[in-house]
Amino acid sequence: MNRAEEIALIERGLALALARRSDTRDQVSALDPSRYTSEAWFSRERATVFRHFPLVAGFSSQLVEAGDVLSTDLAGLPVLLTRTTGGGLRASINACRHRGVTVLEPGCYRSKKALSCRFHGWTYAPTGELRSMPEREAFPSNEGGQLDLVALPVAELAGLIFVLPTPGASLDLGAWLGKVGEDLEGFGLAGLRMVRPSTRTRAHNWKMYLDATLESYHIPSLHSSTGGAGWFARVGAFDSLWPHARAMLPEPSLLELEDTDPAGWELRRHAGLLYSIFPNTTVLLHRGIAQVMTVFPEGPGRAVLRSGMLASPTDDDGGELRHAYYQTYWQTMEEDFQVLESMQANLGVGATERLLVGRQEFLMADYHRAIDAAVEGSLKP
Repeated sequence: MNRAEEIALIERGLALALARRSDTRDQVSALDPSRYTSEAWFSRERATVFRHFPLVAGFSSQLVEAGDVLSTDLAGLPVLLTRTTGGGLRASINACRHRGVTVLEPGCYRSKKALSCRFHGWTYAPTGELRSMPEREAFPSNEGGQLDLVALPVAELAGLIFVLPTPGASLDLGAWLGKVGEDLEGFGLAGLRMVRPSTRTRAHNWKMYLDATLESYHIPSLHSSTGGAGWFARVGAFDSLWPHARAMLPEPSLLELEDTDPAGWELRRHAGLLYSIFPNTTVLLHRGIAQVMTVFPEGPGRAVLRSGMLASPTDDDGGELRHAYYQTYWQTMEEDFQVLESMQANLGVGATERLLVGRQEFLMADYHRAIDAAVEGSLKP
């Protein structure tokens, strides 16, 4: 975000704060509960949304030196990420080319020299090239790399690593992220490091997490003593950056900037910024910290949420501000998870025939239109 845009957004947030209101859209819509419960719809989402779009697979700061490897899972697809000798990245499907066994179990590994399949001993370089196999003469040659681990498009931006889970596809990450990528780079996220990773599994549909983060309507009622404390009630500036989104949530201290020189204004001192990266990641910026959350589906009513905090590499991991931020963030998230699990259970027994989306929740409506477009094939990265 450049300086002129930052000042303009502060002015807009200040006007909303003075009026005690949020951006709205003159449209009320509704969602079919089957979007959250249908096995058939879930299967279509997983085959399209989670295979044809770039997904956040990790953090740049997890892979520092050549040979560092991260083994992870992207909605059922096992993936290896490796830092190369030139400082770049290589992404591969984490499945041996012999019989498909997982080569490296999930986790971070430092300076790996080789990867070996435990089934028959095929050995690969960390970057995926086949190095050796017992009785090589019994198998085809590796001409053209046909027996190397299958490569995937990969790129990094603002401290985040994105993988496109489609072999042979092209990935222009800057073009895909657009304004969101420009903003995150402008805030210097690439210079931060990931700390306090967390993985949690919850009994609700994966989209419900995005639904909750794309509206502030619930904050004063659900989070009055946690993440909602010290914030304006239901005040926010919301921007659709299709298919992504941005929300600015001002603190009361923003009012102190009224009638002051904009040259001294600093957005993140007086507001939280929430970015939604389609299809399944949010980045919350506040003060000098960024909290990144990526959600993956395990079934229509089950989701895995992976999170990491991006903070200054010079800060002490046990610093008071960071610890307080972490505690408040997860207390707030747990409040969300509890109501989302309640909602999922009720939808599963047909307790409601539609889910209303109000005028203040228009980013949520846009998000579901993007999901539909991705499933139908009209939205492409």
